[in-house]
Amino acid sequence: MLYNYYLLFVLIFFSAELSDASNAKTLELHQKIAEIETLQTSINDKIASAAEKRKELILQINELEREIRYLIADQGISSYQQAVKSDRIRYDLKLILQLTGYADKLYARIEYFQIGNETLNFYYQQIEDDLMLINTLNDLEIEQLNNRISAILKEYIPETQKHLIAIDHTESGSIQSLWNKIAEDYSKVSQK
Repeated sequence: MLYNYYLLFVLIFFSAELSDASNAKTLELHQKIAEIETLQTSINDKIASAAEKRKELILQINELEREIRYLIADQGISSYQQAVKSDRIRYDLKLILQLTGYADKLYARIEYFQIGNETLNFYYQQIEDDLMLINTLNDLEIEQLNNRISAILKEYIPETQKHLIAIDHTESGSIQSLWNKIAEDYSKVSQK
């Protein structure tokens, strides 16, 4: 009889301990979910901002290319040597290269943030799965998941605080290769 009371006491004590441990694990995982959601909001804002800026740059590039094609026709320019003698064409070509460099950097940042979002989605799903199995998980498994989540949070949170790209004199390609592309596009259109 005393043994039964002892067994009952042990079961109650350990179930309370398990319940407290389970609650602590659950609380910890819910906290990570909140951190992930906050970071995903910041990442989505950065992606939207970068995509909008990139779209604006591409529109500017297209407008500059139209202006160059107009000048080709208006001034009868047929070679690279003639084109770089025109201050306006030379300026437009340099500006296109710089804007293309910025657009490429923005595209790289968009990809970077999309990869981060996909990784966070994976961890978010893993947390939800773990919450369903919380009583069967050991502390080491939860700690490993928390460490992986913390690592990605430490990587991406500072990135969401930075400017999307560094403004420098990045140019994508050479003026002559850009000229060749625009002149080739112009000749195709004018031959139709």
